[in-house]
Amino acid sequence: MSTNDLAAARRFALGLVVSQLALTCVIAGAMLLLYGRRAAIAALAGGGIGAAANLVQAAFFFRHGPGADPKMILRGMYAGEAAKLGVTVLLLALVLKSTRVAAGPFFTAYLTGFVVYWLALAKRGPSAARGGSRGAEGE
Repeated sequence: MSTNDLAAARRFALGLVVSQLALTCVIAGAMLLLYGRRAAIAALAGGGIGAAANLVQAAFFFRHGPGADPKMILRGMYAGEAAKLGVTVLLLALVLKSTRVAAGPFFTAYLTGFVVYWLALAKRGPSAARGGSRGAEGE
């Protein structure tokens, strides 16, 4: 992976996390207006867990620079997946055990993070994986 490819993939991953956080804030704002503070906080917690887990995964995956040994990159991918799962389970357990969470807003925001992820990958995934941009594909 070249330096340009790596930089594009990092931007893509960070963009996913930022998009998840932005949508979480929109959902939390709507919950605040519709259902009150408790629902908004639940939405922030749910969306925040998904975004935090994806950020941890990206950090593990991208910790090696361009030209790194492919085995190290693969280990980073596996470690990132394991860390993402661990962070998700830990944060879900902490939030669900320690507070009285409004389940609807919490899981709505959490699951919406997946939708953002899937849509971004469907739209830009192949291009981002090659390090290119939409314009480079002639669209």
